[in-house]
Amino acid sequence: MLNFPPGSEYLYSNTGYALAGIIVERVSGKTLDTFTQERLFHPLGMTHTRWRDDFTTVVPNRATAYSGSPANGFHTDMPFTNMIGNGGLLSTVSDLLKWNENLDHPTVGGQPYVDALQTRMRLTNGRTITYALGLEVGEYSGTREVSHGGSTAGYRTFLARYPDQHISVAVWCNYAGANPTQLAHQVVDLMIPRTITELQARKVDVPAAELQQWAGVYRDPHTDDVITLIWSGGALSVGTGRGQPTALTPLGGTRFHAAAGEAEFKRTAGRRGFVLVRASGDSSHFEEARPTATKIALQDYAGTYTSDELDVKLVVAAKGDKLVLRRRPADEIELRPAYADDFAAPGLGSIRFSRDASGRVTGFAIFAGRVIDVRFTRAAR
Repeated sequence: MLNFPPGSEYLYSNTGYALAGIIVERVSGKTLDTFTQERLFHPLGMTHTRWRDDFTTVVPNRATAYSGSPANGFHTDMPFTNMIGNGGLLSTVSDLLKWNENLDHPTVGGQPYVDALQTRMRLTNGRTITYALGLEVGEYSGTREVSHGGSTAGYRTFLARYPDQHISVAVWCNYAGANPTQLAHQVVDLMIPRTITELQARKVDVPAAELQQWAGVYRDPHTDDVITLIWSGGALSVGTGRGQPTALTPLGGTRFHAAAGEAEFKRTAGRRGFVLVRASGDSSHFEEARPTATKIALQDYAGTYTSDELDVKLVVAAKGDKLVLRRRPADEIELRPAYADDFAAPGLGSIRFSRDASGRVTGFAIFAGRVIDVRFTRAAR
């Protein structure tokens, strides 16, 4: 089942990159590693770069990846897969900077190659987004930025290039809890002086009552993304559930700037909502979510659910005063209330339950970022 008609929206997917790698191998008659070594890595002097096409191979000086926390302890978190193309590149910071240098002064591929990589995609509705051919072409704090991040198992990476300043920053982390994008931007803030940005110039003062009225929980009905707006300390901010909330910048009227883009609020039939125009150029519609009950009737949800599409059976059960999802006897996930009939399932995504006209729970849908609205039906008792 498609998440949406091809070209109508943008949603990152590893599958396309994996298929591209397979196409290269079949057309060239060579492994992806051999092909890219000959055409790209060796000509650019990237002598410490290779594909992880055999995860069991011992690679000298390779960093081990970890996940965990100081409070709960750390453990190794390595990728045990030979899937490449979408990821699985072993490299070094210095090699990646050589890659970026070729985008500024192309010795491999020439300018047409660089232009193709940096041409933003256009959706079927005519909107141009910031995603190009494996690169995000946008800006950071008013400065042109060409970048991409990556993650697998306990590894986290971010590579960015600032063409106008001829500056590149590469951050590689071997800890799952690291935020390489944030770390890279901290470096950029030291290297590229900030001036008064367009955002600062557009900021306006708005009465507290006009800000406070928008505090609440909102959902995107299509993706089940949940955004919580918090009123605290005389400011409206976005709560992410991790770290400190990020403030919304009033732009006048019902428009605000947030880290994810710009939002314009509205009321429809007395119900609050907003349209979020993302930095990528795409947009999402959020509506006010019904708050979860003070006490949840766990037995309403308990039961066995099946998906014909996936040929998978899942069990939802009450465990004390909590609701859990069981994928197999030893695999149990606590379902945490997000809004009415909707729960966050850490490590899986979110689960939205559906009811019939009588109010009985009849099934649920799983939303997991790159997977949208995978439906399960409740089995008869």
